[in-house]
Amino acid sequence: MKRLLYIIVVIVAIFASSCKKDLTSEDVSKITTYPAYTLTGGSFYTALVSNQQFVDPGVKAAIGTKQYPVKTEGTVNLSIPDLYILNYSTYSDEGFVWKAQRLVLITNSPITQNYTGKYSRSGTVASIDLKTAYLGYYSMTTVWSGTTIIPIEFVDLGGGDLKIVPGSTGYGRHEGTGKVQPNGDIWFTVTLLDQGPLTSVRKWTKS
Repeated sequence: MKRLLYIIVVIVAIFASSCKKDLTSEDVSKITTYPAYTLTGGSFYTALVSNQQFVDPGVKAAIGTKQYPVKTEGTVNLSIPDLYILNYSTYSDEGFVWKAQRLVLITNSPITQNYTGKYSRSGTVASIDLKTAYLGYYSMTTVWSGTTIIPIEFVDLGGGDLKIVPGSTGYGRHEGTGKVQPNGDIWFTVTLLDQGPLTSVRKWTKS
């Protein structure tokens, strides 16, 4: 009986040892802390056309007082009115990439028009709202109609010309332009890059 009890104790000890072996550091999840970005001038920056060279207002990535190197991709041409996108990237201490983005809008003259409000098309009502506290950058609840919901963001290039900020939804990537009519209606030309591509002109009437 004692011999049988001894064998049982040895088996239990071996089993317990194998269980402990599974609880290694390799199986413990680690919390990754990403650097926080600070974009001087904000994530949406506007400037007037000039013959000067664009200088980034400044970007920092940090965790507390520790600074991280930031890589910048993209260029801005101050002599050509357009929407430019600057992409920033850095790495966490664990080696994971962390990104941020700045939209830079270059215009011939200060933006004065406000396109916020309700717009309708074929029974669908969409809202256009400002993305910032000042004019120039907007969001729209959908640029399509019916049950196909494709929210967009766009900027005002001036003179009634709009540009859709390249983005993505469940229907894939999209891009395009817009033209504001004298009566306030907006004609959007939208391209769904992953749907063929499919380009469609959509008229939205100001409510």
